[in-house]
Amino acid sequence: PIPISREHPVFVAVSKDPDTITSDVRKLGALTHALQNATVLPTGEHWLLSHYASLDTTGTHISFPGKGGYPDGYDPRTRPWYTTAATNGEHITWIGPIIDAPTGQVRVTCAAPARRHDGSLIGVVAADVLMIDMLDEIELPQDMQGQVKIMLVTLDDNGALIHAKAEYAKQGGTSRGPITLDYLNADDPAQTDALLQQMQSTDDGSLGFTIDSKDWILSYQRLLRGDSFVVVAITRETIDSVADNVQHEVYTVFNDTIASNAGIGGAVIAAAVAVAFFGARSVTRPVHSLVDTASAIASGDLDATASVRTGDELQQLADAFNDMVPKLRDQLAVRESLMLAKEVQQNLLASEPPRLPGLDIASRSIYCDETGGDYLDFFPVEGDSGKHAFFVADVTGHGIAAALLMTTARALLRTRAIETDDIANVLTRVNADLARDAQAGQFMTLYYLLIEPESRTASWVSAGHD
Repeated sequence: PIPISREHPVFVAVSKDPDTITSDVRKLGALTHALQNATVLPTGEHWLLSHYASLDTTGTHISFPGKGGYPDGYDPRTRPWYTTAATNGEHITWIGPIIDAPTGQVRVTCAAPARRHDGSLIGVVAADVLMIDMLDEIELPQDMQGQVKIMLVTLDDNGALIHAKAEYAKQGGTSRGPITLDYLNADDPAQTDALLQQMQSTDDGSLGFTIDSKDWILSYQRLLRGDSFVVVAITRETIDSVADNVQHEVYTVFNDTIASNAGIGGAVIAAAVAVAFFGARSVTRPVHSLVDTASAIASGDLDATASVRTGDELQQLADAFNDMVPKLRDQLAVRESLMLAKEVQQNLLASEPPRLPGLDIASRSIYCDETGGDYLDFFPVEGDSGKHAFFVADVTGHGIAAALLMTTARALLRTRAIETDDIANVLTRVNADLARDAQAGQFMTLYYLLIEPESRTASWVSAGHD
């Protein structure tokens, strides 16, 4: 391991001119306090692995915590984090995975350029997160070790490029550029093509995938950027009990890490740039408040709020953040209620058609929403051997209101159908019962078929509409 200092930064000079070096160190030295504060949370935890900046004209470099190990001839302006940020306008850029020059560790870097009023480049400020730390945040059951592959991929012209996976975190050595990235490919090219087509057309999904002759189930979830996805691959033999739980856990960790670090880390970097070149020193405290609140919500505390009273854009951001959390809680409650209603309603539908001599009967009902007004039913008419009642109906509209009317109609039809063979009378009485309680504009189309296999006769009545 390389010794580090959490009290002093390290300066690396490209120029050999003593006057140039002295001037640059004096300029960059103003960043020391900001770099120290930005890498430590109020809890004392060091949330950034390192924080650093480089000047464009001379290449002089400052990094905190201070450490040695820089290779001979090191010039930050040739590093991928610098060249990428320098050519990316004024936007914050995520680069990685990349190998750190002094340590050989695999890191993910967030970088942003600092520019003068005329748009010319002053330098680049960046911060690193250790890739293995990001993956270690994902807690999986002990019995799933070796049964799960976790990846962050981005679609490009050649396929699904893997930006993060456990194997990358174990690489190191060269400091000249990013490590070689792999593409996500199945043994069968047809499976790879199917995955790419699904990712391009849907935000989430899953499908079977064979890698190195081993069968996996791949689940993916789109992240904030339109072309980035979290991918979870689980061996087929373990998929039944854990697939949904793992996908939710991994998506939450990656989404919170990328989304909150992009915003929060970006704010910290912006603060450091301003301190270094324009003298502003007043945004660290409210940013830390947003960091604490985001961490609490990521841990499941949906009552957490950010207390920011700066009277500026940061307070507006915190207020919008606080307004979002109750809505998220309400949406989760509504979602759970709808899923329960879906399960209850679909349990009311007939599971399979009856088997009657001389007849082929088949049926299937597929809902487009969680709940709806489609109704399919068949049952023997009690007291009449062999007679079966068949119903097909559709309630106007969708959702809970249609589902409630369908459930009421089902109960009435099953009660009335066993009382009489007069099928027209059955619908007349059911219609009268429904009309008493239905709201204006609510109605249903219904077809009733009564089959008597012994006499080989069928009677039907239709309550349809144009």
